[in-house]
Amino acid sequence: MIFLNNLKKIFLTHRKIIISISIILFLALISITWFRGNYLFSGADFTIIPSGKDYFKNIFYLISDSNGGGYDVRTIAALSPMVLFVALSDFLGISLSITNKIWLYYLFVSSGISSFYLSTVIFKRKYRILIATVVAIFYMFNFYIAIGVTQSTFLWLTYSLIPLKLGLYIKGILEKRGIKYIFFISLLWLLTSSSQYTNPKYVIFDWAPLLLYLLFFIATRMKWEKIKYSLKFTLILLLIFILINSFWIFPILFNIADSLNAPRDYYSYFGKPRLDTYINYSSELIDGIRLQGYADFDREVYPKIYWAKTYHRPFFIFVSFLIPILAFMSLLILPRKNIKKKLYGIGEDDFNILYFILLTLFPGWNTLPVHNGNT
Repeated sequence: MIFLNNLKKIFLTHRKIIISISIILFLALISITWFRGNYLFSGADFTIIPSGKDYFKNIFYLISDSNGGGYDVRTIAALSPMVLFVALSDFLGISLSITNKIWLYYLFVSSGISSFYLSTVIFKRKYRILIATVVAIFYMFNFYIAIGVTQSTFLWLTYSLIPLKLGLYIKGILEKRGIKYIFFISLLWLLTSSSQYTNPKYVIFDWAPLLLYLLFFIATRMKWEKIKYSLKFTLILLLIFILINSFWIFPILFNIADSLNAPRDYYSYFGKPRLDTYINYSSELIDGIRLQGYADFDREVYPKIYWAKTYHRPFFIFVSFLIPILAFMSLLILPRKNIKKKLYGIGEDDFNILYFILLTLFPGWNTLPVHNGNT
């Protein structure tokens, strides 16, 4: 009886948040309905490993027949959460197709909940739960998150959880959290994201938003005490991150020459410079702004997505440009004094509206170097 009363009290206290999370969990089920039958829609080294138990055992060996009798020190990073999840699913006898759908659901849910959390950290005013719910739904179903189902699935894990990491980071700095909180962030980071670091460059994608916020925080704070604490917080987080991820960082460092030479040798074998790949997979800047920063949306470059031509129709072009226009329109309709307050006079519980909008648009940019597909 006491348990039920406590449960009721928790629900009444946080009912808006509970309802919003329930909506996110329910809407994420839509992703499962996209694929009918007992088929794999994203397998092999992209998402689902055929034999999870065997892969889990091989991941701890330098020499493995799964790598053609060779070794790859980067594969150990895949341990959490992907390999553990697939190995557990294999142990429980769950079919690969069901495992695939559960993983897909996890990615959709994590993208929704993480963006919801970031929004609640940023916005502290009236209707913040409603705003956070709308942001979560938009982030879950934007173009790039959707295309990540079958393309760049490791990177999809990155984009799904970036908002959560950023939200925890902002909260820690603004509320001056201590070492236990920093350790909690690092542990959660490890359990939810290390699988993506089989490609170490994804570490940059995770840390870039945090460091950009740090620069913003320093630029908008006039008190040295706050700046000093933000630097201290970031440095401790970085050190704990390195320590807790040392199981894959140190092997890569010890084999750095092989890690760097392997991709170069691969492309040299086929006589194709690595730069050509980046150029061909680049997008026009204007496409990045409208959340189309992915080469596969251009059927003339890489016709992998048969429905990509839909987004080149006039109606969808109009809608895709309407999203960033509406997002930045708030800067035009706000009184000048409010704009100045937004940009320069941010309080402890506030955030720069421009930074938040840019983060929301971030998943649509993918590999967006200075080149485009026609150069």
